[in-house]
Amino acid sequence: MDLNALIPADSIEVVVLSPKDGTPTDIVITLAGPANPAKQAYERRALDARFKRKAAAMDVDALLDESQGELVARTLAWTNLVLDGSELPCTPENAAKVYGDPRFFWLRNQVANAAGDNQRFFPN
Repeated sequence: MDLNALIPADSIEVVVLSPKDGTPTDIVITLAGPANPAKQAYERRALDARFKRKAAAMDVDALLDESQGELVARTLAWTNLVLDGSELPCTPENAAKVYGDPRFFWLRNQVANAAGDNQRFFPN
């Protein structure tokens, strides 16, 4: 088999589901794939930060920050994401704000699950 047939998509679109009943919303988040330069650059920064901490043990806060940082780095775009009555532009700062807000744990979980599901990045 030619390995070129097994190259993941550069990005995918994730339709956000309502946490109330699981129905699709009109919110769509575009996530960088595993080989996307944004994802690769984040991994390099995160590993560099780990090495700079040397032998210091990672605590829960550091792991959560790293997990959120990856989601922020992989969020390339979104549509129809409204907060406090206004459409929220997709920026790293806003992604960190949304993913870090405990009220929106369900959104963070959906995005993290999609990002971690490697099969989603391979077209049928």
